[in-house]
Amino acid sequence: MFLLQKNYFKYFLLPLAVVILAVVSIFVWQSRAPQASAGLSDNLGGHAWDTYYGWISYNSCNSAYTNPPYPAVDNCWSLADWGLNATFTTGTGGEITGGEVSGFMWHDALGWICVGSTCASYTGVNECGSDITPPSGNLAVTFDTQDALQPEWWELKGWGKICAWGDDPDAAWISFNCSNTGDCATSDYKVYINVDDYTLGDPNNGLGSCPGSISECGFAWNGYTVGGQNYGTGFIMFDPSNSVAHVVHFVTTEGDVYAYRDINPSVDSGSNNATYLILSETGTIANFNSEERYKTISESYLQSSPDLLTDPAKVPTPVASGVKLYANALSYLDVQGIIDGDYGTVNSLPASWGTQSLTLNGEVYHRAGDFTINSGSTVTFNVGSGSVSGAGTFVIEGDLIIRGNIRYQQTGLSDIDNLPVAVFIVLGDVVIDPAVTDIAGNFIVLGDGVTTCPSSLADDPQNCGRFSTGVSSSDTLTIRGMVMAKQFNFQRMYTDVLNTPAEVINYDGRLIANTPPGLEEITDTLPIFKKTSPF
Repeated sequence: MFLLQKNYFKYFLLPLAVVILAVVSIFVWQSRAPQASAGLSDNLGGHAWDTYYGWISYNSCNSAYTNPPYPAVDNCWSLADWGLNATFTTGTGGEITGGEVSGFMWHDALGWICVGSTCASYTGVNECGSDITPPSGNLAVTFDTQDALQPEWWELKGWGKICAWGDDPDAAWISFNCSNTGDCATSDYKVYINVDDYTLGDPNNGLGSCPGSISECGFAWNGYTVGGQNYGTGFIMFDPSNSVAHVVHFVTTEGDVYAYRDINPSVDSGSNNATYLILSETGTIANFNSEERYKTISESYLQSSPDLLTDPAKVPTPVASGVKLYANALSYLDVQGIIDGDYGTVNSLPASWGTQSLTLNGEVYHRAGDFTINSGSTVTFNVGSGSVSGAGTFVIEGDLIIRGNIRYQQTGLSDIDNLPVAVFIVLGDVVIDPAVTDIAGNFIVLGDGVTTCPSSLADDPQNCGRFSTGVSSSDTLTIRGMVMAKQFNFQRMYTDVLNTPAEVINYDGRLIANTPPGLEEITDTLPIFKKTSPF
């Protein structure tokens, strides 16, 4: 289950402040060119069209056919893994500020077509030619300018190269924008990328939104003239309808989503974002899907205005100013008592950890200040043995900064009390490094109890209780456990032809199965959902 209260999502149209709680039941939650990393790992898929040569594919997982209908994603080219990939630059709040497209396209007759900076890596014999200097402008295919009317569309600039035509300066180069050569007054061709669904084409889907005397939005150009005769491929059309759309999104498996205000991503990902209920107390729900809503007509799985104020899953708040006792409708979290040793032995934490492998032993781990898991390290919580519990509670009176992966030992369990379970109670913010891909643990991010989270994710949270996932377009993030926070900043930008979610919160039931010290009261009120057979 997710509880969202007063937040912004990076892909939401309207600002919303949120608290998200992932809670679930007991579910146990041939040249060298084609060797470039691509295919299923690339995030652009589809075909371009050339009047003379026909279909040009820009992902190995749709190259099995040269005409529509386009193949399913499992029809991947068996000889190599290749394609086009978009990477992004982002602002402090995760908003896109620009980016780059690179990789390979393929045509059965033309062969490999390198795009942008990729061309500079394939300059050997039988590759793409030694000349990496385009006729004018910059080689890299970049984007930093949005369409004025449809800001999800960004204008590409830069060059591609037909590798088989090598170092022929007239024949080989493909221009993605008339500004590369200064020809926009007579032929205003240019290709755009849609950063919401990762399609290539033009903002008005071929209707011509570019300025100038001739409107050729969505087109790249390869051509030259010899003795008054035109040569080359001519215009190459990129059309959104010929692209495979993929949307950056997050998922909570086997759980609910609760929101205080709107749940409204700008684009429907086409995937299920939650397994069960999706609820909003004061807002609307759009472009956000539940797996169960499509399986029954007897119950609504999209609900607006539930009574979240008295919901037992609501994030606990201080019962009084300056007191580390937190409560919601039906339970309390005695943070001060946990720190004072009322629930078990208390161990003092240093300012940071490198690689660690330890059994938590049913104890409390306390840090009076910020706590960092160092870059490149891996922390592993081991299975207990005999009477040694695998559960433990961390209390961080400051920010929790995660720069390395956190994992549970997966072998040797003989008793449920030995199951490794970690809970992090954070009286500040949680900041995850973009390089982190796998986190095991349960997070209750309460903030300092005084600071209100800012309405803009670009602003410093100042210990308000924000959970930030780290800006990355190359790596996904999987969190195996429950998450509560005053505000979420989902920053991952990863997507691929499989429509893989950028962030996954997958509750594994450990918090209920082997509850860490001090959490007994609050876990008693967590909802339990079970999938049962109808027979």
